Amino acid sequence: MKRLSPRTTRALKALHLVGVTVWVSGVVCTGAVVLALSQQASQEGMLALLSLAELADYLLIIPGATACYLLGTVYGLFTAWGFVRHRWVAAKWVLYNIACIPAMVLALPTVKAMRQLVLLNGAAAPSVPGFQEKLVLLGALSGYILVIATAIALVSVYKPFRKKKNTETAK
Repeated sequence: MKRLSPRTTRALKALHLVGVTVWVSGVVCTGAVVLALSQQASQEGMLALLSLAELADYLLIIPGATACYLLGTVYGLFTAWGFVRHRWVAAKWVLYNIACIPAMVLALPTVKAMRQLVLLNGAAAPSVPGFQEKLVLLGALSGYILVIATAIALVSVYKPFRKKKNTETAK
């Protein structure tokens, strides 16, 4: 199998860092929207914040997460890291999927459902059954993703599952 040159691998690493930064920034933005929504009393303010959360999903989270996924695939196929050669790489891949699959299934539909509740109920939406639960779900999802993203970063830095080299010197 063809391998990438060191220069191309460095460029791939830089793109990967940009993708991670964009993805995590979108998640932080969504978390901030959740905090602001819990304090918002007007319909217009709630709709503006929900639009911001939707934009963060479309412009930051989806492109950043997709870039990470695609770049991880390129890493696995065209570098010496491989998919199963190193257990720490496999751990990152599993953690990434654990973070992204629930987010893909729950985040955007939750934001859209909250928007509908605000459109139908106006400023009284926070007192409508289901609104607060959706707000908590969105906040918990943001926190969940940030915790897993932190774990992925720690695995990247410490590589805890790699085999130890024999450092014992001959006497």
